[in-house]
Amino acid sequence: MIKIDIVEIGAGRYQVLYQGRILIASCREPEFTACRALMALGVTGLMESYRTTDKRYPCMRLEIERGARHTVSENRSGIRIVGWRPFTTRTTENADEQEPALA
Repeated sequence: MIKIDIVEIGAGRYQVLYQGRILIASCREPEFTACRALMALGVTGLMESYRTTDKRYPCMRLEIERGARHTVSENRSGIRIVGWRPFTTRTTENADEQEPALA
């Protein structure tokens, strides 16, 4: 099972770590974004995410291939899980969708 760590970096933004290295430097929706980044690296299978504050605790478990097809949409109607579509141009709203970093 693939394990990732999610660290809140402030203002609703998160950093995602994989194998102790930065996978995503900053994003708003870490689990599904991590699935897409892991797939870009050729990693598939079951993923388990852990949130890290003063303690590390399990958060979510999902199939990487299925999670990569989703994102979170938030508007006046509330929060929903919706299908993910790649952006055609880079804008402020989608600036957190980054290529995998693994620094």
